[in-house]
Amino acid sequence: DQLRGCMGTMHPVAINRGLPDFALRSSLHDRRFEPVDLSEVPTLTCCVSVLHSFESCEDAYDWELGVHGVHISFTVPTGPLCPCGSTTYEATFLPEVMAEHHMSHESAISKLVRKAGYHGKCDDSIIDSIDATRFLSNTRELAYSEAVCR
Repeated sequence: DQLRGCMGTMHPVAINRGLPDFALRSSLHDRRFEPVDLSEVPTLTCCVSVLHSFESCEDAYDWELGVHGVHISFTVPTGPLCPCGSTTYEATFLPEVMAEHHMSHESAISKLVRKAGYHGKCDDSIIDSIDATRFLSNTRELAYSEAVCR
């Protein structure tokens, strides 16, 4: 199984509208992957994760591996040329992503900082500035071949 796209939102969405919208977005517009070709569709399985039970974390590591997903947000000054400006970075890992890739707390946070698009040093000052939210996820899969038979 190879991931072909993954997009979602941290905001409430009506499932009857959100599911088809995010299926199309992730299959056609996830910049990390080539768009899914129509010839691939019969081989695909759609996986949906519904996120719930959001809780603010005490710190960047206040979540349990294999149980929680984590969303991080942090802000850093834009740079010495514009000291009054800042840039906010955000990224999310689902619980299953960290488990499947055997991440530790430290490696997950470091990878999230990179996933957010921050290219500076991921040092203690960055980690201490992270606003983290943990959550639970219910995940379901449906293969195209199963959907056609319904």
